[in-house]
Amino acid sequence: MPITKLIGLRLSYGQVQRLPRVNRLHAWKYGDWEIPPGVVVGMDAFHMHSNEKAFPEPLEFRPERWLGDPKGPGGVRPLSNYLVPFGRGSRVCLGQHLAYMELYVGLATLFRRHDLELHETDRSDVDFVLDMVIPIPKRGSKGVRVIVK
Repeated sequence: MPITKLIGLRLSYGQVQRLPRVNRLHAWKYGDWEIPPGVVVGMDAFHMHSNEKAFPEPLEFRPERWLGDPKGPGGVRPLSNYLVPFGRGSRVCLGQHLAYMELYVGLATLFRRHDLELHETDRSDVDFVLDMVIPIPKRGSKGVRVIVK
């Protein structure tokens, strides 16, 4: 997977709501637990992407973590297997490739045409503090503000 797809999507959660999964056919093995058939389990991008075993220092923006074919916990699977901004498996977002294309075109156009400088913005203006299906920053945050030159 190209590094450009991986760098920002891990820290920008589209939604933080858990996505339910049910295996009606047989039990699942998860660590030492056995989950019987028909039991609903859930996963979400926030908890996957902030897992310290998969992503040491998970809240830090470290693009170099994706260089050199990195492996996830245990060194077996590629680190990109733990990246789930569009879900995984049979329930993956159908619009994922369109979203990537829009990100590439939009960001390329923005950075090619303009110089941007942060203005009265810090990390607390974007940190996730409230779950309202989408992640919400602190009350009173004006979001990311930039001066466009």
